This record gives sequence, C-alpha cells and structure tokens, in this order.
Amino acid sequence: MQVAMALAAVLDRPLPDTVNQVRRSVIHAPEQALGLAVTTVDIIVVDTLEPSPPPATGSAKASEGEA
Repeated sequence: MQVAMALAAVLDRPLPDTVNQVRRSVIHAPEQALGLAVTTVDIIVVDTLEPSPPPATGSAKASEGEA
C-alpha cells in the first residue's frame, strides 16, 4: 500500500525529524492494527505552525477561589 499525505508541522524540533517520525507512525500503525503493509509514504509539508504556549500554572484559578 502507498500513502500520500499533507502535513502541517510545529517547528519545535527540526522538520526532517518530525517528518521521519510521522512516516514511521504511518508505516507501522496499519501494519499493527490491520496487518496491512505500507511500502511508501509520501509526505508534503504544506504549512508550519508556531508551538503552543505552555499551559497556565493554575495560579489564576487559585486566586479566583480565594475571593
């Protein structure tokens, strides 16, 4: 089976590393779940995304509860 896909990737690490990780996941998931052999995964990076901001620490919720 051949897979072609478009990818929007976050730039929190080198882009080739992200593409290779996605490729490995796409190859292994159908094989493990369905027994299907993926022979080729073509990935086109169509967009790059900024990393998400870190989650809030919860201090706002604590101060709201004290009021």
